[in-house]
Amino acid sequence: MTGLVAYATYLPRPRVRLPEIAATLGTGPAEGERVAASYDEDSTTMAVEAAARLLCTHQATPRAIYFATTSPAYLDKTNAAAIHAALALPQETFAADVIGSARSAFAAWRAARADGGLAVLADVRTGRPGSSDERFGGDGAVALLFGDSAAPIADVLAERSWSVEILDRWRLPGRQASDQWEERFGAETYLPLVRHAAEATLAAAGLDSADHVVVVSPNSGVRKQAMRAFATASTTPIGHSGAADFGLGLAAVLDRAEPGETILVLS
Repeated sequence: MTGLVAYATYLPRPRVRLPEIAATLGTGPAEGERVAASYDEDSTTMAVEAAARLLCTHQATPRAIYFATTSPAYLDKTNAAAIHAALALPQETFAADVIGSARSAFAAWRAARADGGLAVLADVRTGRPGSSDERFGGDGAVALLFGDSAAPIADVLAERSWSVEILDRWRLPGRQASDQWEERFGAETYLPLVRHAAEATLAAAGLDSADHVVVVSPNSGVRKQAMRAFATASTTPIGHSGAADFGLGLAAVLDRAEPGETILVLS
């Protein structure tokens, strides 16, 4: 069975204190720090850092690389090829971008799981001045390697997905920041889907509940309501990090989960 055999994360060193952002923009009080990419970092360089860390600790040759991001360094060019070159992988290793939406991360996950590949998720989150993306987002990367192993880090027991068209968040070509409707509008649509996905996935896995629940969403209302519904729910520790959020949230739980425990990821 193809399972998750290794993972690694990368977070940039710079931090921006949220009280300083609040004081500058005149917004409400806030505590903590925002993880921010340095001036010479982008989604590709962070992806290389995460993937290199993984391959340094778990020597393997991935069958493929799938790179997910909403902030590609280049358009009309395969960014995954640069990651492939930096890792000095064989030319026959397939490399592909899965870009555009934060949910591209799950597409990269499913593709990598299907053929024993490497999913690399990275993002640099930008937003309009004073927006939640600017204040509460985070920059980072994660690499997830799948393969055939008698003792994987984690087995995937079940996956379920529901697709619905909703224009609650979007970014036009050429724009740096996303637009979005009132968050309550999106939450009203997403929350029933989250509940349905949780019930169906647990049923497919033969479970009544999960030991850990990871909630992934740029919508703060969805995150808050989902965390109320699940006692063990958590989110990414650095704030919503776009395409990297799914993997960073999972990695944070894997760091502390005990053998035999179950993890439910809702994205």
